[in-house]
This record gives sequence, C-alpha cells and structure tokens, in this order.
Amino acid sequence: MKTDKYVKLFEKLEAVRKGHFILTSGNHSDTYVQCARILENPEVTAKLAKELVKPWKNKGIDIVVGPALGGIILAYELARPLKAKAMYLERVDNKMTLRRGFAIPANSKVIVAEDVITTGGSVKEVVDVIEQQGAPLQSTGAGAPSPQRTVRGAKVLGIISLVDRRPSPVQISGCEAADGRPEKDKEIFGIKYNSIIQVNPPIYPPDNCPLCKQGIPTEKPGSRPDVWLGRRPAGRTSPKAGGSPERAARGLK
Repeated sequence: MKTDKYVKLFEKLEAVRKGHFILTSGNHSDTYVQCARILENPEVTAKLAKELVKPWKNKGIDIVVGPALGGIILAYELARPLKAKAMYLERVDNKMTLRRGFAIPANSKVIVAEDVITTGGSVKEVVDVIEQQGAPLQSTGAGAPSPQRTVRGAKVLGIISLVDRRPSPVQISGCEAADGRPEKDKEIFGIKYNSIIQVNPPIYPPDNCPLCKQGIPTEKPGSRPDVWLGRRPAGRTSPKAGGSPERAARGLK
C-alpha cells in the first residue's frame, strides 16, 4: 500500500468527509469517518479485505472476530480469503460477550477486526474475551491448580481495521496511507496491527472551534437521515459524481 489510492477511494465513497462536524464526544472536527459507506459495497469491501489479509496468509488463522456492529461485515470478508471462520461479540449489560452458540476453541489463532480504531477500547475488550476462551484452569479435589489440566486460551495474533484513527505523534489534518506510521506504532496492546488508511483530523472543543468562528454550519452525522439515507442536502455531492462503487472497485485491481 504505497499510494494514496485508498484515501481517494474513501473520499470518493464519502467514507471520509470534510466539513464541520459535531462528534459523539461533543467536540468538533473538520473530518468525519463513516466506514458504513465502504461496507455497503460488497465488491469494494472484498477487495480491501484481500489487501488487509496479505500479511496473514499462510499463518494458519482459524477465526476472525469483530465487535458488533462495526466489525461484523469486515470480519466476514477478512475470513473469506483466509478460509477461516467469522464470529462477532455483542455488548450485553455493557460487556462484550460471545453469544449465539459461537465457540472459540483453546489454542485457536485469531484475528480481531474493527471498522475504525480510535482508542481501541472495544478491541481490547474483544481481545480479553478471546484469550479467556477454551478450557479454563481447573482444580484437583483438594482445590489446588493442576498444571496437567491447564489448557491455554485462544491467541490473538493480529488486529485489523479499515481506518486507523489513533492519535498520531505528528498531527495530521486529513488522512494518508496507513504505512505512514512509524514501525513502533504498528502494534496495539503489543499485538500486530494493520489498516488501509490513517486518519488524524484535528479535534476542537466546542467553545474554541475555528470552524465555528468562521461561521461554517455544523452537522452531526448519524442524527440526520437526509444525509445517510441517500437524501443529500442541496450542494452535497453524490458518490456517483466521482464514479460508482463498481468503478471504484475496479480501480483497486
């Protein structure tokens, strides 16, 4: 991934947008990431998944696991070229939980998938759950641990996302190819990590936002159906203006 073709793809499909956005945190930014605009295109998602799993081919990956909702589709598409199983965790009583009959055997080699990683909080929860899977440490009748009956939990070998949105040591306005990070930053929680693009937009507190001072109207993504259901406000550009998703997918060949 040595070119910016992926950045251009995300911008063309409006997965990375420019404007004046109110984030979930209440802070403001000039950039917003919405990976659903990528994941709604199966052909594009499949091609990106094939690129993302290149470091993991022939590594014997057994399962790809993602947190709901953002990681479900990506986990499925990453599992396909790896010939692995795809599973997902759901939040129950505010805790990530493996449900629906999914089971991760002990000693399984696992990849964790997420659409966007910012702090990595949800991913860390998934990693913790996975590494507790398999047969737990059991005890003898006297209550003492028996090493002979200890079975290792599953092992998370890697973490994959479409977008790396972690804070960067050097502030970047906009986005760039994901291979722009220093080698030491290509891990999360000591686990190997790779993504398609890196996005590090400036974040402003609402009481000191230069975009507000310029009088640029705000938008709160996710709360306005006219934006995300295809009924774009006047002046907004449709992805078709820059090319259809099918054409974008062909450009990744």
